Amino acid sequence: MLLYEQMSFFKKDDTRIDVDAAPTFFLELSPTMKPISEFKDSLWQAQIEAIKSQQNAQSDLNRIMELNVETDKGTTTYSMKRAFKNLVTAEDMLELMQKHDVTMRMNIMRNNAHSANHTCMELSSNALSGLLKTESDDGLKTVHLRTSSDIGKDCAAHGDMFVTMRQTRNGTHFFSHVDYSITDDANAILGA
Repeated sequence: MLLYEQMSFFKKDDTRIDVDAAPTFFLELSPTMKPISEFKDSLWQAQIEAIKSQQNAQSDLNRIMELNVETDKGTTTYSMKRAFKNLVTAEDMLELMQKHDVTMRMNIMRNNAHSANHTCMELSSNALSGLLKTESDDGLKTVHLRTSSDIGKDCAAHGDMFVTMRQTRNGTHFFSHVDYSITDDANAILGA
């Protein structure tokens, strides 16, 4: 059994991935990318401390989560087996992201030894804010994520990620689950 360390920017201790196992998902907070000319060490250190604090408080951050895999008509869909259990509300997450200039990264791991087995997409504070403002008849809200290189294309070479939240009667939003869909041909290229 081959084991590789998780590719997270801020790893939890002794987190390893069995590359022979089924595909997995993990969610992480990361500093928002900036040009090097805007880098400030004091801001960086504050971001790191905020991220570490949230990892300790929210067990669904940087936790390896198993995925179901389904294929249908040339498309492979990866879906979380279990919904999120320990994340702050979306409103609290948005406040944290804006206060510390951090972003959420959604990571799919195909768990094989190939170097391109990892697909990562960003849920920015702008995308999260937009999602919270949308209306829903059934209490579920979903944001569609794509890599910047796939925006505007009919078929995404890196797949499409869907982050779903549920809204309670009092208007609070909770993260529910993440699905990732990709054509079988593109998936074979990324996971080969």
